[in-house]
Amino acid sequence: EKEEEEEKEVEKPSVSYEETFLNEDLMFGELDILSLGTSGFHYHSSAKLDTSFSKVGMKRLLKEQASFSSILPLHPSSSVFVRVDSSRPAVLQALITGPQGTPYQNGCFLFDVYCKNYPSSPPLVNLATTGNGLVRFNPNLYNCGKVCLSLLGTWDGAAGETWDPKMSTLLQLFVSIQSLIFVEEPYFNEPGYEEDMGDEWVQKESESYSQNIRKETMKWAVVNMIENPPKGFEEVVEKHFRLKKEEVEKQGESWLTGKDEAGLKKLKEVMAKF
Repeated sequence: EKEEEEEKEVEKPSVSYEETFLNEDLMFGELDILSLGTSGFHYHSSAKLDTSFSKVGMKRLLKEQASFSSILPLHPSSSVFVRVDSSRPAVLQALITGPQGTPYQNGCFLFDVYCKNYPSSPPLVNLATTGNGLVRFNPNLYNCGKVCLSLLGTWDGAAGETWDPKMSTLLQLFVSIQSLIFVEEPYFNEPGYEEDMGDEWVQKESESYSQNIRKETMKWAVVNMIENPPKGFEEVVEKHFRLKKEEVEKQGESWLTGKDEAGLKKLKEVMAKF
């Protein structure tokens, strides 16, 4: 009888990645972001001082955020989790997981978002995951946190790629970061480099660039993220890496063996908790 019970337990279907986050309502939520101070939110000073906000902007933000729980990207390959300040809809943070097949795979990257003059102007966006200002994760992501994207007006782009106050949304911004920045070969995001994509020497440069990004992703977007999860995203980080445990461990073996043995050892230590 006991054996039968154990068999049933084994056969019990596991809850999928998507179901885990939907069932526990972790996609979108409120957080007292401004209480985190300047070290916890890049735009803290200006957001704290700026108390004026247009009714149009407020209405638009609340309308967009009302659907976040059901429309934010949620997939084992890459997801977007958002927290909004309890009293200021213009103050947000987004945790984006790196897509499969990229040097950002399974890493968690935190972005500070401040919708000043929204929607007339694009949001201000800063990457908080920079290895304490030491790592430039992409030609579009500076080690100071600056995010370069035509949608934000911080990168040259065609007319259709720039911010349109009537049509552009926060969801569009998050998806653009996922698909235009967290790419398979980030080296070619540098203007002009794409023209030489077929060149053998350039491909070697690209692979070398990606290898370095992989190492930094494991160090800062995996290990450091597990050890120091951002406030409000603790459960998201814990569940993401628990569900991805086997995959992340294999990824570490593949990415770090013979290249960063100390990093691999550290990864195994932190993953052992799951």
